Amino acid sequence: NIYLEEPADVLYLKYYNRNFPIASPPFSTITPSAFDFTPDNLSSTVKVNENHFRIIIDKPGFYQLTNNQKGNNGATYFFFDSYYPEPKSVLHLAEPLRYISTNEEYNVLFESDELKKAVDAHWIKVGGTAQRARELIKAYYSRVQLANRYFTSYLEGWKSDRGMCYIVFGPPDEVYRTTSSETWIYGESGKYKSLSLTFTKVANPFSFNDFRLNRSNSLKNPWYRAVEFWRQGRVLTYK
Repeated sequence: NIYLEEPADVLYLKYYNRNFPIASPPFSTITPSAFDFTPDNLSSTVKVNENHFRIIIDKPGFYQLTNNQKGNNGATYFFFDSYYPEPKSVLHLAEPLRYISTNEEYNVLFESDELKKAVDAHWIKVGGTAQRARELIKAYYSRVQLANRYFTSYLEGWKSDRGMCYIVFGPPDEVYRTTSSETWIYGESGKYKSLSLTFTKVANPFSFNDFRLNRSNSLKNPWYRAVEFWRQGRVLTYK
């Protein structure tokens, strides 16, 4: 049940079932596709009493509750799966590996008849031993979970720009926030080996938590070094 501060004659529930791509590398020049605001389903809600409405959220995706059938503003509710933000399903363990695997490795992973065994084999190959693989799995997916918890907007947090950077680079040493941006500092600010990432807030009718990385070709080397750390069985941290 949802409480309304002001009574309304009717509300509309827009359902969006989108499979958004994951963030592109920090040096990528790919322009994100424009969002299609046409909902996959539109229905009016069932009125319970003067200022309460009941909606049913039972399918993965996001739902926008609005009093304007054609507008794009309203309250939005996200439902990714029952375990979210924890990456518990085999699919949710496999997909984040895209950040630290080659195209060929990732394609082979999903061509496997037994995805869980393929994911385990990936980590054992990277770690060298089962014990080391468990340590890497714990470190990597704890970052995935935290990315989901803190950076979710209209898409899962791990797929976002901040999520990608958090997973691969780890938590920043310093964060500077303004009303329109965040800057993450890795290492000691101003030093030669420090890394600075700036994310700009994007106007989004579904979320106030949508930030895009200011991509630059200068981030190519830091990115590949970070990825190589993981591929060598090491957990990258600047601390």
